[in-house]
Amino acid sequence: MSRTVPDHPRVLVAIANYGEGNRRYLDQLLAEYRAMPFPVDVVVLSNIPKDLGEGVEVKVGLPSKNPWSLPFGHKQLFADRIEQYDAFIYSEDDILVTENNIRAFLEVTPTLEDDEIAGFMRIETHPDGRKSYDMIHAFFRWDPASARLRGGELYAHLTNEHAAAYILTRDHLRRAIDSGGFLVPPHQHRYDLLCTAATDPYTQCGMTKLLPLDRLADFEVRHLPNKYVGIYGVEGPALAEQIDALRAIAQSGQAPTPWIEIETRLPGGGASKPVHDQPDDALLATVPSDAKSVLVIGCGDGRTEAAMIAGGAAVTALPVDPVVGRNAAARGVEVLPADPAEAERVLGSRPFDVVAFPDVLHLVAEPVALLRRFARCVAEGGTVLVSAPNTADMKMRMAKLRGGAGYRELGDFERAGLHATNRRVLRQWLREAGLTTTRVQPEMTDKRQKLARASAGLGAALLANRWLLQAKPAATPAAS
Repeated sequence: MSRTVPDHPRVLVAIANYGEGNRRYLDQLLAEYRAMPFPVDVVVLSNIPKDLGEGVEVKVGLPSKNPWSLPFGHKQLFADRIEQYDAFIYSEDDILVTENNIRAFLEVTPTLEDDEIAGFMRIETHPDGRKSYDMIHAFFRWDPASARLRGGELYAHLTNEHAAAYILTRDHLRRAIDSGGFLVPPHQHRYDLLCTAATDPYTQCGMTKLLPLDRLADFEVRHLPNKYVGIYGVEGPALAEQIDALRAIAQSGQAPTPWIEIETRLPGGGASKPVHDQPDDALLATVPSDAKSVLVIGCGDGRTEAAMIAGGAAVTALPVDPVVGRNAAARGVEVLPADPAEAERVLGSRPFDVVAFPDVLHLVAEPVALLRRFARCVAEGGTVLVSAPNTADMKMRMAKLRGGAGYRELGDFERAGLHATNRRVLRQWLREAGLTTTRVQPEMTDKRQKLARASAGLGAALLANRWLLQAKPAATPAAS
């Protein structure tokens, strides 16, 4: 692949704009592109004709009957015009890509490998100007093993590739087309249709999206509606902690070996473990009020553990990885090495009033072995807490019965990335680990709680979103 990128590039931009929505944001994007000092041609993909002013081409038509397929129209457009442009930008109609973003991309591209693409980080802003990084939420995280130095600068891969915009050079685009994964019909699995259209170059075409962390501000693109700020995402200080952890990994030259894969292969990552979320109130409610020491096996960024600390407990945790572990440490958690064997060595014979396994057992190959390894740390009279998704609920059952893509494999750990879990399976795992279940509690959404009250025929087995269990060493009487 050629590493020569023109300083004065010819750029083709495709923007998906359905109906008349988001017109004010679209106008802002068009003004930005019109003001750029190099040649930029803009094509707006639409389901209806519209007049967007001089120099803006409107391409009308849907790739399929599904209106959400509209963004896929940019792919053939790019392929048809590949020889006319040096750079190709796709974006949704509310993502502001600036001249600085384009120049930064062109500057770093020659320092990367052929299968690496510098990508954007979507941001929103608080009223006071603070940035919120909404791509980092739920189970999306940095891949610790991806931390690397290129041209002396730090790069890493975020498992959420969706920034609602991307940029490719002509060589990137040619490589994507040649892979056979770019010019494909509208599809969805890990992401929905809208997001899939903006991530296929990475997920389908054998290339990796990397974020340039030493100059991240140059790769930040604004999500103009600011609709997620304060709802999810991480703030600047937490991101800085994560970048420090990634830098330490890159400089060490030793990529950590993951002990757990927190994202399943179900559609949309269903039943994955969230590591960037608000405190888990349901789990917190199961922690005995008199607990003074808690061991958490599989903590995320420490928000739930910080709530335990605020309640008077000292918290020690095995993090899902050393990057989110850095956030937990900043919140006052004693963070163990992100390796079960090393964590066990560090713990020695220390006892804890509570040993918690929050939404991790279904994601490891040997759940009973993990239980045995750390349940031994529970103090006399202490409690083991387990939570896991209910994969036998009505939604999952129906999806599997219909043979939905991704759900057919549910129950096959190797193919689906998780064990099927219900209260019976969880009790069995606890029993095999030498523990007796003393309490079983379903967690339901408000909607499902109303359905449970209205229908005597639908029980917790079908309506529970998640199960929370308490257990003690086997001499304790079991719950019915």
